[in-house]
Amino acid sequence: MMNKQIYARYIANINGKIAQTKMVSFTANPGDNIFIQGSHRNCKVNFEVLCGIRKPDNGEVIICNKNPYTMMPKEAALFRCTHIGGIPHDLGLIPEIQLIHQILDPVRCSGFSDEEVFSKIHKLTSDKVPTHVLYNTPQTCSFRYQSCAAIFRALISNPLVLVVNSLMDDLPDNDADFLWQIIEENREKNNVLIYLSSSSAPMQMNWDQQINL
Repeated sequence: MMNKQIYARYIANINGKIAQTKMVSFTANPGDNIFIQGSHRNCKVNFEVLCGIRKPDNGEVIICNKNPYTMMPKEAALFRCTHIGGIPHDLGLIPEIQLIHQILDPVRCSGFSDEEVFSKIHKLTSDKVPTHVLYNTPQTCSFRYQSCAAIFRALISNPLVLVVNSLMDDLPDNDADFLWQIIEENREKNNVLIYLSSSSAPMQMNWDQQINL
């Protein structure tokens, strides 16, 4: 397990009856793409477990030989900021706060200087998102730009694991292609990507593993 980016073997209580809940079990090497298919509820719960915010009912999630669920709260929060990037199905953006500030939150808790932070912002946005858009609030932006902000926020601290819950489901092909391109251009080569969905595996990616919940 020493050379694995993530090791997961756990049961997450989906419907109140653990005996009827399937165990999730997989390991991933740096750069692997993992697709997990299940119901909307199943995806939400497993997204939270893999992001380190919901303790599994049984088993463990190990990221780079560390279990975030055995850490003290402050240590676990810092670990999530630096090691795990999560994009929930609803994007998790606060409607009244400018996108730029929501993107910066993860790196502010990671100890980067202002110069490093804005260098990262410039690298992420490049020519895909106009700079002025980042100073708007989510409620005044298109879903495409809201999604970009959620992706930038998840990737800005160069996490080892990127967990995405159903972001591209039901989107027109051109929007889905655009968002997959944003992820691929900005994730590090050793990032593990975990995509959860109630739909079939997206064709834009080559999947190393596919898991059916």
